[in-house]
Amino acid sequence: MHYVIYILAGISILLAIGGFAYNGPKKVWVVLASIVSIIFSYLAITYVSFWPLIAGFALNWLLKFMGLEPTNSEVESGKDQEQAHNKGFH
Repeated sequence: MHYVIYILAGISILLAIGGFAYNGPKKVWVVLASIVSIIFSYLAITYVSFWPLIAGFALNWLLKFMGLEPTNSEVESGKDQEQAHNKGFH
């Protein structure tokens, strides 16, 4: 059972690092969600328990419900702005 915790925590850390490595515009919610995931994954590895993974997941959902994650319309408008910006460079 310990290996399952290590694998899930490792995957969570890899995805969080991917959030930091994202080449687009840095958003507060991406950085904050990545930090939360890394901290709680580290706690899961340290304590060899599932509760930090569940608590980190719940905290990220709480941040989402507080409005830190953009809505679909904000994401779409960001894509439109990026495409318009890139047209000038091609």
